[in-house]
Amino acid sequence: MQQTGLRQTSGLLLNRVIDTPKITLQPISLEFISEIHSGYTHEVAKFLYAQPCKKLSDTARRIEFAIEQMRLGLQSNFQIRDNETDSFIGCANVRHHKPKSPPRLAFWLKEEWQHRGFGTETYMALKKYIDSTLIYEFLVIKILDENIAAKHLLKKIGAKELDEIFMLKINEHGVKNRLITYRIYR
Repeated sequence: MQQTGLRQTSGLLLNRVIDTPKITLQPISLEFISEIHSGYTHEVAKFLYAQPCKKLSDTARRIEFAIEQMRLGLQSNFQIRDNETDSFIGCANVRHHKPKSPPRLAFWLKEEWQHRGFGTETYMALKKYIDSTLIYEFLVIKILDENIAAKHLLKKIGAKELDEIFMLKINEHGVKNRLITYRIYR
């Protein structure tokens, strides 16, 4: 089994901007707190663990935690922007904090930006970033069984569903969710 880890560490996770023809992924910051707070709605969060914050100050604490995780080299956290309009469209996260565990990838998009190719574009940008910064054998993505759009995206990009790995995870509201694990090989 290949060891997982960072290729480089010096400032890499805090300052890296990822550009594609369609989107830009910028390190998450408090600068866009209002956009992140208003964009993470109950509809967007219905398939995710973290639920929307009621107060802006709670969103600020989440963003501060994400920045600290980046500073410690445990995660890469991005805000996603549309290049044509410079609109905030979502957030992305890569967890790579455990040396023998594969990196985990997750992202969310605002409702009006879903089903327009931005999910695929976000995945491709993150995959390129991961390939250039991490040493790994495969990536892991965990999704709720009911998330049909994510299943279609994962199938399109060649992810392999692990039939034998299902788990129940309780979200912040105490709701049990059945998660399916996918692998994406290097």
